[in-house]
Amino acid sequence: MNHTDVKTLLREVSRCIRCGLCKSSCPIFRVREPKWENASPRGKMMLIEAILKGKVNLTKKAVYELYACTLCKRCEETCPCDLKISDSLEIIRTKLVNLKKGPLPAHKKLVQSIERNFNPYHKPHQKRLKWSEKGIERQPNSEVFYFVGCTISYYLPEVAKSTIKILEKTGVKFTVDPEEKCCGSPLLRIGEISLAKKLAEHNVKLIKSSGVKKVLVSCPRCYKTLKIDYPNLLGKPLPFKVLHVSEYFSRLVAEKRLEFRKHVPLKVTYHDSCYLGRHCGIYSEPRTLLKNVFGVEIVEMKKNKEKALCCGGDENVKSAFSSISSAMSEKVVEEALKTGAEVLVDTCPFCELNISENLEKTSTKLKILDLTKILEDALNQDS
Repeated sequence: MNHTDVKTLLREVSRCIRCGLCKSSCPIFRVREPKWENASPRGKMMLIEAILKGKVNLTKKAVYELYACTLCKRCEETCPCDLKISDSLEIIRTKLVNLKKGPLPAHKKLVQSIERNFNPYHKPHQKRLKWSEKGIERQPNSEVFYFVGCTISYYLPEVAKSTIKILEKTGVKFTVDPEEKCCGSPLLRIGEISLAKKLAEHNVKLIKSSGVKKVLVSCPRCYKTLKIDYPNLLGKPLPFKVLHVSEYFSRLVAEKRLEFRKHVPLKVTYHDSCYLGRHCGIYSEPRTLLKNVFGVEIVEMKKNKEKALCCGGDENVKSAFSSISSAMSEKVVEEALKTGAEVLVDTCPFCELNISENLEKTSTKLKILDLTKILEDALNQDS
Protein backbone atom coordinates (compact mmCIF):
# COMPACT_ATOMS: atom_id res chain seq x y z
CA MET A 1 0.00 0.00 0.00
CA ASN A 2 1.06 3.57 -0.69
CA HIS A 3 1.89 5.59 2.43
CA THR A 4 -0.76 8.19 1.54
CA ASP A 5 -3.48 5.81 0.29
CA VAL A 6 -6.13 6.32 2.98
CA LYS A 7 -9.01 4.83 0.93
CA THR A 8 -7.14 1.57 0.46
CA LEU A 9 -6.24 1.65 4.15
CA LEU A 10 -9.91 1.83 5.16
CA ARG A 11 -10.74 -1.15 2.94
CA GLU A 12 -7.82 -3.07 4.42
CA VAL A 13 -8.63 -2.55 8.11
CA SER A 14 -12.32 -3.22 7.43
CA ARG A 15 -11.39 -6.76 6.36
CA CYS A 16 -10.44 -7.66 9.95
CA ILE A 17 -12.89 -10.33 11.20
CA ARG A 18 -12.05 -9.61 14.87
CA CYS A 19 -10.98 -13.23 15.53
CA GLY A 20 -8.22 -12.18 17.94
CA LEU A 21 -5.65 -14.77 16.82
CA CYS A 22 -3.12 -11.96 16.50
CA LYS A 23 -3.26 -11.21 20.22
CA SER A 24 -1.41 -14.36 21.25
CA SER A 25 1.31 -13.83 18.65
CA CYS A 26 2.00 -10.14 19.35
CA PRO A 27 5.26 -9.72 21.33
CA ILE A 28 4.20 -6.30 22.62
CA PHE A 29 0.76 -7.44 23.76
CA ARG A 30 2.45 -10.26 25.70
CA VAL A 31 4.41 -7.80 27.84
CA ARG A 32 1.88 -4.96 28.09
CA GLU A 33 -0.02 -4.46 31.34
CA PRO A 34 -2.92 -3.95 31.59
CA LYS A 35 -3.86 -5.75 28.39
CA TRP A 36 -6.29 -3.24 26.95
CA GLU A 37 -7.72 -4.13 23.54
CA ASN A 38 -5.97 -1.17 21.88
CA ALA A 39 -2.62 -2.72 22.83
CA SER A 40 -3.32 -5.66 20.49
CA PRO A 41 -3.08 -5.75 16.68
CA ARG A 42 -6.83 -6.35 16.48
CA GLY A 43 -7.47 -3.35 18.69
CA LYS A 44 -5.23 -1.16 16.54
CA MET A 45 -7.08 -2.21 13.36
CA MET A 46 -10.39 -1.38 15.05
CA LEU A 47 -8.99 1.95 16.22
CA ILE A 48 -7.76 2.88 12.72
CA GLU A 49 -11.16 2.03 11.23
CA ALA A 50 -12.97 4.10 13.86
CA ILE A 51 -10.65 7.07 13.27
CA LEU A 52 -11.07 6.96 9.49
CA LYS A 53 -14.86 6.76 9.87
CA GLY A 54 -14.87 9.68 12.30
CA LYS A 55 -16.23 7.61 15.18
CA VAL A 56 -13.46 8.45 17.66
CA ASN A 57 -11.36 11.52 18.32
CA LEU A 58 -7.60 11.56 17.88
CA THR A 59 -6.75 11.76 21.56
CA LYS A 60 -3.20 11.53 22.91
CA LYS A 61 -4.02 8.01 24.11
CA ALA A 62 -5.15 6.96 20.63
CA VAL A 63 -1.99 8.38 19.04
CA TYR A 64 0.12 6.67 21.72
CA GLU A 65 -1.39 3.27 20.88
CA LEU A 66 -0.90 3.71 17.13
CA TYR A 67 2.83 4.21 17.73
CA ALA A 68 3.17 1.44 20.33
CA CYS A 69 4.14 -1.22 17.80
CA THR A 70 7.50 -2.33 16.38
CA LEU A 71 5.92 -3.29 13.02
CA CYS A 72 7.50 -6.72 13.44
CA LYS A 73 4.79 -8.49 11.34
CA ARG A 74 4.53 -11.45 13.72
CA CYS A 75 0.78 -10.88 13.98
CA GLU A 76 0.50 -11.20 10.20
CA GLU A 77 1.82 -14.77 10.40
CA THR A 78 -1.33 -15.82 12.28
CA CYS A 79 -3.90 -13.57 10.56
CA PRO A 80 -6.39 -15.73 8.58
CA CYS A 81 -7.27 -12.71 6.42
CA ASP A 82 -3.66 -11.90 5.47
CA LEU A 83 -4.11 -8.34 6.69
CA LYS A 84 -1.21 -5.95 6.08
CA ILE A 85 -1.16 -4.74 9.67
CA SER A 86 2.34 -3.29 9.58
CA ASP A 87 1.65 -1.32 6.39
CA SER A 88 -1.66 -0.11 7.82
CA LEU A 89 0.07 1.33 10.86
CA GLU A 90 2.69 3.07 8.71
CA ILE A 91 -0.05 4.70 6.63
CA ILE A 92 -2.10 5.90 9.61
CA ARG A 93 1.08 7.33 11.15
CA THR A 94 1.65 9.31 7.93
CA LYS A 95 -1.87 10.69 8.32
CA LEU A 96 -1.13 11.58 11.96
CA VAL A 97 1.96 13.53 10.89
CA ASN A 98 -0.02 15.35 8.19
CA LEU A 99 -2.62 16.29 10.82
CA LYS A 100 0.16 17.49 13.20
CA LYS A 101 -0.87 14.78 15.68
CA GLY A 102 2.30 12.76 15.31
CA PRO A 103 4.94 11.65 15.78
CA LEU A 104 5.50 11.30 19.54
CA PRO A 105 7.84 13.74 21.37
CA ALA A 106 10.66 11.17 21.56
CA HIS A 107 10.39 10.64 17.82
CA LYS A 108 10.62 14.35 17.08
CA LYS A 109 14.12 14.34 18.58
CA LEU A 110 15.12 11.62 16.11
CA VAL A 111 13.67 13.65 13.24
CA GLN A 112 15.54 16.79 14.33
CA SER A 113 18.82 14.88 14.47
CA ILE A 114 18.30 13.39 11.02
CA GLU A 115 17.53 16.85 9.62
CA ARG A 116 20.70 18.32 11.14
CA ASN A 117 23.16 15.41 11.20
CA PHE A 118 21.73 12.90 8.69
CA ASN A 119 21.59 10.28 11.46
CA PRO A 120 19.10 9.77 14.34
CA TYR A 121 21.75 9.76 17.08
CA HIS A 122 22.80 13.42 17.30
CA LYS A 123 26.27 12.44 16.05
CA PRO A 124 28.37 14.64 13.71
CA HIS A 125 27.95 13.61 10.09
CA GLN A 126 31.66 14.10 9.42
CA LYS A 127 32.43 11.33 11.92
CA ARG A 128 30.25 8.77 10.16
CA LEU A 129 33.29 6.87 8.89
CA LYS A 130 35.58 7.66 11.82
CA TRP A 131 36.00 3.90 12.36
CA SER A 132 37.36 3.27 8.87
CA GLU A 133 40.91 2.85 7.66
CA LYS A 134 42.41 5.33 5.20
CA GLY A 135 41.86 4.49 1.59
CA ILE A 136 38.67 2.44 1.89
CA GLU A 137 36.41 5.20 0.63
CA ARG A 138 35.52 5.50 -3.05
CA GLN A 139 37.47 3.06 -5.19
CA PRO A 140 37.25 2.94 -9.00
CA ASN A 141 35.87 -0.17 -10.72
CA SER A 142 34.34 -1.51 -7.51
CA GLU A 143 32.20 -4.64 -7.54
CA VAL A 144 29.96 -3.52 -4.67
CA PHE A 145 28.93 -0.34 -2.87
CA TYR A 146 28.89 -1.01 0.87
CA PHE A 147 26.06 0.96 2.52
CA VAL A 148 27.10 0.91 6.19
CA GLY A 149 24.08 2.55 7.88
CA CYS A 150 23.84 4.86 10.91
CA THR A 151 23.68 2.34 13.75
CA ILE A 152 26.68 0.33 12.59
CA SER A 153 28.68 3.47 11.78
CA TYR A 154 28.21 5.05 15.20
CA TYR A 155 27.57 2.15 17.61
CA LEU A 156 28.75 -1.15 16.10
CA PRO A 157 31.66 -0.30 13.78
CA GLU A 158 33.14 -3.75 14.38
CA VAL A 159 30.38 -5.14 12.13
CA ALA A 160 31.56 -2.90 9.28
CA LYS A 161 35.19 -3.80 9.96
CA SER A 162 34.42 -7.54 9.85
CA THR A 163 32.44 -7.11 6.63
CA ILE A 164 35.27 -5.19 5.01
CA LYS A 165 37.89 -7.75 6.10
CA ILE A 166 35.83 -10.52 4.50
CA LEU A 167 35.52 -8.51 1.28
CA GLU A 168 39.26 -7.84 1.25
CA LYS A 169 40.18 -11.48 1.88
CA THR A 170 37.92 -12.63 -0.95
CA GLY A 171 39.35 -10.04 -3.34
CA VAL A 172 36.09 -8.14 -3.78
CA LYS A 173 36.66 -4.49 -4.69
CA PHE A 174 34.23 -2.26 -2.80
CA THR A 175 33.30 1.36 -2.28
CA VAL A 176 32.31 3.11 0.96
CA ASP A 177 31.22 6.74 0.71
CA PRO A 178 31.44 9.30 3.55
CA GLU A 179 28.48 11.17 2.04
CA GLU A 180 26.13 8.28 2.76
CA LYS A 181 23.17 9.53 4.83
CA CYS A 182 20.51 7.85 6.98
CA CYS A 183 18.47 5.48 4.82
CA GLY A 184 15.27 7.03 6.19
CA SER A 185 13.85 3.94 7.87
CA PRO A 186 13.17 5.65 11.23
CA LEU A 187 11.22 8.34 9.36
CA LEU A 188 9.16 5.96 7.24
CA ARG A 189 8.10 3.95 10.30
CA ILE A 190 6.73 7.04 12.10
CA GLY A 191 5.10 8.70 9.10
CA GLU A 192 7.67 11.38 8.20
CA ILE A 193 7.55 10.69 4.47
CA SER A 194 8.81 14.00 3.03
CA LEU A 195 12.22 13.90 4.71
CA ALA A 196 12.55 10.17 4.03
CA LYS A 197 12.04 10.83 0.32
CA LYS A 198 14.80 13.49 0.29
CA LEU A 199 17.21 11.02 1.89
CA ALA A 200 16.22 8.34 -0.62
CA GLU A 201 16.89 10.71 -3.52
CA HIS A 202 20.30 11.63 -2.07
CA ASN A 203 21.41 8.04 -1.41
CA VAL A 204 20.24 6.74 -4.78
CA LYS A 205 22.05 9.58 -6.58
CA LEU A 206 25.19 8.92 -4.52
CA ILE A 207 25.22 5.19 -5.24
CA LYS A 208 24.39 5.70 -8.92
CA SER A 209 27.29 8.16 -9.31
CA SER A 210 29.71 5.45 -8.17
CA GLY A 211 28.83 3.35 -11.21
CA VAL A 212 28.40 0.26 -9.02
CA LYS A 213 25.49 -2.08 -9.80
CA LYS A 214 25.39 -4.00 -6.50
CA VAL A 215 24.75 -2.47 -3.08
CA LEU A 216 25.77 -4.45 -0.02
CA VAL A 217 23.89 -3.77 3.24
CA SER A 218 24.51 -5.07 6.78
CA CYS A 219 21.52 -3.58 8.62
CA PRO A 220 18.19 -5.33 7.85
CA ARG A 221 16.30 -2.06 8.28
CA CYS A 222 18.52 -0.30 5.76
CA TYR A 223 18.18 -3.36 3.52
CA LYS A 224 14.38 -3.30 3.57
CA THR A 225 14.32 0.47 3.11
CA LEU A 226 16.63 0.48 0.09
CA LYS A 227 15.32 -2.68 -1.55
CA ILE A 228 11.56 -2.35 -0.96
CA ASP A 229 10.71 1.17 0.23
CA TYR A 230 12.90 3.25 -2.12
CA PRO A 231 11.26 2.03 -5.37
CA ASN A 232 7.81 2.69 -3.87
CA LEU A 233 8.84 6.04 -2.43
CA LEU A 234 10.50 7.27 -5.63
CA GLY A 235 8.01 5.65 -8.00
CA LYS A 236 10.60 3.88 -10.14
CA PRO A 237 12.97 0.89 -10.07
CA LEU A 238 16.45 1.33 -8.61
CA PRO A 239 19.41 1.47 -11.04
CA PHE A 240 21.25 -1.10 -8.90
CA LYS A 241 20.62 -4.34 -7.02
CA VAL A 242 20.43 -4.41 -3.21
CA LEU A 243 21.84 -7.42 -1.34
CA HIS A 244 22.10 -8.22 2.34
CA VAL A 245 25.57 -9.36 3.43
CA SER A 246 24.23 -12.85 4.17
CA GLU A 247 22.89 -13.11 0.60
CA TYR A 248 26.11 -11.87 -0.95
CA PHE A 249 28.45 -13.97 1.17
CA SER A 250 26.28 -17.06 0.51
CA ARG A 251 26.77 -16.47 -3.22
CA LEU A 252 30.52 -16.12 -2.74
CA VAL A 253 30.53 -19.46 -0.88
CA ALA A 254 28.58 -21.11 -3.71
CA GLU A 255 31.06 -19.67 -6.24
CA LYS A 256 34.02 -20.97 -4.15
CA ARG A 257 35.27 -17.41 -3.71
CA LEU A 258 34.69 -17.56 0.04
CA GLU A 259 35.90 -20.53 2.08
CA PHE A 260 36.07 -20.94 5.84
CA ARG A 261 39.12 -22.98 6.82
CA LYS A 262 39.46 -22.33 10.53
CA HIS A 263 37.81 -24.60 13.12
CA VAL A 264 35.43 -22.52 15.27
CA PRO A 265 34.05 -24.72 18.07
CA LEU A 266 30.86 -22.89 19.02
CA LYS A 267 27.33 -23.89 19.94
CA VAL A 268 25.14 -21.12 18.57
CA THR A 269 21.50 -20.20 18.16
CA TYR A 270 20.40 -17.82 15.44
CA HIS A 271 17.85 -15.05 16.04
CA ASP A 272 15.81 -14.09 12.98
CA SER A 273 15.45 -10.32 12.98
CA CYS A 274 12.01 -9.04 11.99
CA TYR A 275 13.18 -6.93 9.07
CA LEU A 276 15.49 -9.52 7.52
CA GLY A 277 13.04 -12.36 8.14
CA ARG A 278 9.35 -11.50 8.06
CA HIS A 279 9.80 -8.24 6.12
CA CYS A 280 12.28 -9.53 3.51
CA GLY A 281 11.99 -13.32 3.64
CA ILE A 282 15.66 -14.11 4.34
CA TYR A 283 15.94 -17.12 6.64
CA SER A 284 18.20 -19.71 5.00
CA GLU A 285 21.26 -17.64 4.02
CA PRO A 286 22.55 -16.84 7.54
CA ARG A 287 22.05 -20.47 8.58
CA THR A 288 23.78 -21.75 5.44
CA LEU A 289 26.80 -19.57 6.18
CA LEU A 290 26.99 -20.82 9.78
CA LYS A 291 26.75 -24.43 8.59
CA ASN A 292 29.74 -23.79 6.34
CA VAL A 293 31.91 -22.86 9.33
CA PHE A 294 33.72 -25.97 10.56
CA GLY A 295 32.97 -26.58 14.25
CA VAL A 296 29.82 -24.47 14.56
CA GLU A 297 26.78 -26.32 15.93
CA ILE A 298 23.41 -24.62 15.40
CA VAL A 299 20.60 -25.20 17.89
CA GLU A 300 17.31 -23.56 17.02
CA MET A 301 15.13 -21.62 19.42
CA LYS A 302 11.59 -22.99 19.71
CA LYS A 303 10.27 -19.81 18.11
CA ASN A 304 12.33 -19.33 14.97
CA LYS A 305 12.10 -18.13 11.37
CA GLU A 306 8.56 -16.79 10.69
CA LYS A 307 7.62 -17.32 14.36
CA ALA A 308 10.77 -15.72 15.82
CA LEU A 309 10.18 -13.25 18.63
CA CYS A 310 10.72 -9.54 18.11
CA CYS A 311 13.33 -8.24 20.56
CA GLY A 312 11.82 -4.75 20.77
CA GLY A 313 14.96 -3.09 19.41
CA ASP A 314 13.02 -0.91 16.97
CA GLU A 315 14.48 2.59 17.40
CA ASN A 316 11.08 4.25 17.50
CA VAL A 317 9.65 1.93 20.15
CA LYS A 318 12.87 1.92 22.17
CA SER A 319 13.00 5.73 22.26
CA ALA A 320 9.35 6.18 23.25
CA PHE A 321 8.53 2.94 25.10
CA SER A 322 11.81 1.83 26.71
CA SER A 323 10.24 -0.46 29.34
CA ILE A 324 8.29 -2.35 26.66
CA SER A 325 11.44 -2.69 24.57
CA SER A 326 13.38 -4.08 27.53
CA ALA A 327 10.66 -6.58 28.44
CA MET A 328 10.57 -7.85 24.86
CA SER A 329 14.33 -8.43 24.76
CA GLU A 330 14.05 -10.44 27.99
CA LYS A 331 11.73 -12.88 26.21
CA VAL A 332 14.27 -13.42 23.42
CA VAL A 333 17.06 -14.04 25.93
CA GLU A 334 14.86 -16.57 27.75
CA GLU A 335 14.28 -18.41 24.46
CA ALA A 336 17.99 -18.40 23.64
CA LEU A 337 19.02 -19.68 27.08
CA LYS A 338 16.73 -22.70 26.73
CA THR A 339 18.82 -23.90 23.76
CA GLY A 340 22.01 -24.19 25.81
CA ALA A 341 23.88 -22.16 23.18
CA GLU A 342 27.07 -20.26 24.02
CA VAL A 343 26.43 -17.54 21.45
CA LEU A 344 23.31 -15.84 20.16
CA VAL A 345 24.01 -14.93 16.53
CA ASP A 346 22.20 -11.99 14.97
CA THR A 347 22.35 -9.92 11.80
CA CYS A 348 20.60 -6.79 13.08
CA PRO A 349 22.44 -3.99 14.93
CA PHE A 350 19.24 -2.94 16.70
CA CYS A 351 18.71 -6.47 18.00
CA GLU A 352 22.33 -6.72 19.09
CA LEU A 353 22.27 -3.45 21.02
CA ASN A 354 18.93 -4.14 22.70
CA ILE A 355 19.66 -7.75 23.62
CA SER A 356 23.17 -6.80 24.82
CA GLU A 357 21.63 -4.40 27.33
CA ASN A 358 19.53 -7.23 28.70
CA LEU A 359 22.45 -9.67 28.85
CA GLU A 360 24.49 -7.14 30.84
CA LYS A 361 21.82 -7.22 33.56
CA THR A 362 22.00 -11.01 33.94
CA SER A 363 24.63 -13.44 35.20
CA THR A 364 24.43 -15.60 32.08
CA LYS A 365 27.52 -16.42 30.03
CA LEU A 366 25.52 -16.20 26.81
CA LYS A 367 27.10 -13.77 24.35
CA ILE A 368 25.63 -12.08 21.30
CA LEU A 369 27.68 -11.73 18.11
CA ASP A 370 26.97 -10.46 14.64
CA LEU A 371 27.15 -13.13 11.95
CA THR A 372 30.02 -11.36 10.18
CA LYS A 373 32.23 -11.58 13.28
CA ILE A 374 31.99 -15.39 13.28
CA LEU A 375 32.63 -15.49 9.54
CA GLU A 376 35.68 -13.25 9.89
CA ASP A 377 37.06 -15.46 12.68
CA ALA A 378 36.55 -18.54 10.50
CA LEU A 379 38.66 -16.94 7.76
CA ASN A 380 41.53 -16.10 10.08
CA GLN A 381 43.71 -19.21 10.35
CA ASP A 382 46.40 -17.44 12.36
CA SER A 383 44.26 -16.46 15.35
